Amino acid sequence: MTVSGAGVSGYNTSDKAGAGTWTIDIDKERAPVLKLNFYNEEVYAYQLTYHDQKTYLNGDRYFRTTQGRYAPNCN
Repeated sequence: MTVSGAGVSGYNTSDKAGAGTWTIDIDKERAPVLKLNFYNEEVYAYQLTYHDQKTYLNGDRYFRTTQGRYAPNCN
């Protein structure tokens, strides 16, 4: 699955790697929601918003990193 918009994009495969999967749904208020579905059956949901050419999850700004302390551990 590929998701993209103005200045943002995401990609997901279905190979059971990592801690789970993610989907983007529409909630009952017609707002987009990022759902993280963990293999231990936990589900986290974050409302997606877009302001000033920036994407937010539940009103907070996050950044993807590939190096350093906050980089993912994909071993």
